[in-house]
Amino acid sequence: MREWKLLRFILIMVGIAVLIILVDISFFGSQFWTLNTINHYTEGTCVITKVDQLLQTADHGAPVVNLHVHYTVQAAKAYEATRFAWESEDIHTTARQPDTGLLQQYNVVIGQQRKCWYDPADPTQALLDRSYNFSGNLLSYTSIMLVPTIIAIFVLILFLAIWFQMLKNSFQRDWAP
Repeated sequence: MREWKLLRFILIMVGIAVLIILVDISFFGSQFWTLNTINHYTEGTCVITKVDQLLQTADHGAPVVNLHVHYTVQAAKAYEATRFAWESEDIHTTARQPDTGLLQQYNVVIGQQRKCWYDPADPTQALLDRSYNFSGNLLSYTSIMLVPTIIAIFVLILFLAIWFQMLKNSFQRDWAP
């Protein structure tokens, strides 16, 4: 009976360790999927026609200014982008006034022709900055998951060794002359 309790504990710990390792694998898979997606964007020339600065209220109650960039690409069709770079889901700032810092950072000037990257299948998905900070994402992820991953691997090895030892002892006991 004692062996079954230990075996159940080992299986639970191995399950937790495997779960942590699967989280790690999914993180790295998503990073490579993102890089693959960005690499399929087509380079083009965008003409920035307008920049909207929409004042909204964030979840925490602070005002947020969202910048929407209107541009033309692909035979002069007009589109609107809500992000400058892959790293930011939306272009926003928590300042009360419209943020010119983002516009300056990405060198956004109305009427300017810019190199941009867009998804040919969905030109509403466009980027003015295609750079992707894989090392920064890896560093932030590692700072959170490094210790649990090392512990998970150690626990996995330790408990598998204990389990195999239990099986060996059980086999020797059951088959001893």
